[in-house]
Amino acid sequence: MRLGTFGHDVVISPEFTRDVGALRRTLPEAIAQDAPTPLWRAVDEAMNTFKDETERRVVLVLSDGKDSGPISFRRRYVSQVEVIDRARAEDVMIFGIGMRSRGNRPLQPGIGPGGLQAMLTADLPDPGLARVAQETGGGYTEIRFGQDLAAAFAAVADELHNQYLLGFTPPKRDGKAHDLDVRVSGRGLEPRARRSYIAPK
Repeated sequence: MRLGTFGHDVVISPEFTRDVGALRRTLPEAIAQDAPTPLWRAVDEAMNTFKDETERRVVLVLSDGKDSGPISFRRRYVSQVEVIDRARAEDVMIFGIGMRSRGNRPLQPGIGPGGLQAMLTADLPDPGLARVAQETGGGYTEIRFGQDLAAAFAAVADELHNQYLLGFTPPKRDGKAHDLDVRVSGRGLEPRARRSYIAPK
């Protein structure tokens, strides 16, 4: 695996490795509290690391904030839609773990109903992360303070070790995106699969 962090910058470890010590050394001691959340740019840069990889491509994101949007004219802004389209085209599964953030002081509601709603959802992770996970065949979990973060990561690892690969011949070879719907007959089971695919030309 490779590890990365995102805030004022997106920093990803230099190579794929199984060395836990090397991975730990890539993590910063802290992330500045005023750091932005370039969520979609970070996922996009994580997908860049798969250029020469032939193994299954998976990005696991832990985030406690909403995407901060464009933060600099020097860096290209990446949207949620671009992330979904690229993951679909390059066969990347995205898993998300959303965590409620905890501000230093209580927020004051803004003016009107929109201001109150913004205050109530300010500490929630970006809702787009769940959609990106669903669209790419990954999974999404949201945890609260006091819940076991290690268990959330272990659940993702367990799921990745217990997956099936289904193949089919697309009815049209037109290079376009097509909807995909996977269903199972067993009760209490819910499949996780990509919502669409791009047919080869």
